[in-house]
Amino acid sequence: MTTEQGNTKQSGTIQSNTGKNPKKKKKEIETFTVSHWESMSLTFIPPARCKYYIKDALGDFIYVKTSKRNLAQERIDEMYGEGKYKVRQVIKAEIR
Repeated sequence: MTTEQGNTKQSGTIQSNTGKNPKKKKKEIETFTVSHWESMSLTFIPPARCKYYIKDALGDFIYVKTSKRNLAQERIDEMYGEGKYKVRQVIKAEIR
C-alpha cells in the first residue's frame, strides 16, 4: 500500500510532513587553527564565516565557525576544559 501525503511518498504507515525532524543530528562545530607566524602576515585574512576565536598559550589562533557565542564557548570548553579560555569576537576592519 502506498500513501501520498504532501510531497512525501511512503509505504505502509502515514507520516505527517509538519516541520522539524525529531531525529536530526546536532551539527559538529568546525574549528580552524592558524599559527602565530601565519597570523602576523600583512595579507592574513581570518577564515570565512568564523565569528569567534581564542588565542591559546602558544600564540596560535583557534577560530570557531558558528554564529552563536554560547555554542562557540561550549566547543572551546570541550577542547581545552571549562574556564580556560573565553571566546572573542572577530572584528573585521577595512583600512583605507
